[in-house]
Amino acid sequence: FVEASVRFGRVLMLRGRTQEAVTVLRRVAGHEADDDVQYYGWMFYGPALTQAGRSHEALQAFGAAAALYPAAQSPQLAISQVAADAGDPALARAAPERVFTSAVNTRRDDPWWRYLDGSGRDDDAARRAFVDRVRALPLPSPDGWRVR
Repeated sequence: FVEASVRFGRVLMLRGRTQEAVTVLRRVAGHEADDDVQYYGWMFYGPALTQAGRSHEALQAFGAAAALYPAAQSPQLAISQVAADAGDPALARAAPERVFTSAVNTRRDDPWWRYLDGSGRDDDAARRAFVDRVRALPLPSPDGWRVR
């Protein structure tokens, strides 16, 4: 349930529960999942770390997201903001320049623009996995069904 944890971490952040978000996202950021889910994990972990006062670690999280999608704009803009807030004007200027100076033929793919579509991703696969898990549960014996 890596993707669910990533999304839950985001909700915790939106609700102002920063420490809980850091804890949840620390477990799943970079976890074995598809590239989009890993990217979202890093992109949500970064702001959680920033709000927790850990800007150096936030820069690393955004850097990990940028490594997954080198031409993506979102992690570079986040790096720029955190660097500016941390008093590093050189990095604050350099990060967004990476977006504009990348090769013309580079695919400018940023999963951030697909995030809201994500709740329906792999819907059939998720449903099948759920049904398989339910079917694998041991059933109680008939006398275990007593109603009180």
